[in-house]
Amino acid sequence: MSYLPQGDGGKGDIWSAEELRCLEEHKYLPAEELARLFPYHSKKAVVNKRYKLQWAPVKHWSEPELQRLKDHLDAPLETLCRLFPDRPLEGIRIKRDRLRRSGP
Repeated sequence: MSYLPQGDGGKGDIWSAEELRCLEEHKYLPAEELARLFPYHSKKAVVNKRYKLQWAPVKHWSEPELQRLKDHLDAPLETLCRLFPDRPLEGIRIKRDRLRRSGP
C-alpha cells in the first residue's frame, strides 16, 4: 500500500478515502498490527475510528476485565484507556456508563 497521510498526525486529522479503504480491508487485525498500518495516526485514533465506523470485531468483556473496570469506575477515561489498551475509548466509556447506571 502506498500511504498518503492526511494532516500531520495531530488530534482531529481527517481520514482520507484511501485510509478508510485500508482500515476497512484490515479491520479484523489486532489493534497493535492495525495501528502500524497508519503511522500518521495514533493507535488510539485508529482503534477509535474502527469502533466509530462499527468495523470493530466484537470483543466481550471478561469477568476480570469487568471487575477491574468496576474497581476504577470513577477514574478518568484517560486512566481507563491505560488499564484497557486494547479497547477503544468509546467502548470503555459505554461500558463504564452502563455499569454506573446498573448500580452496586
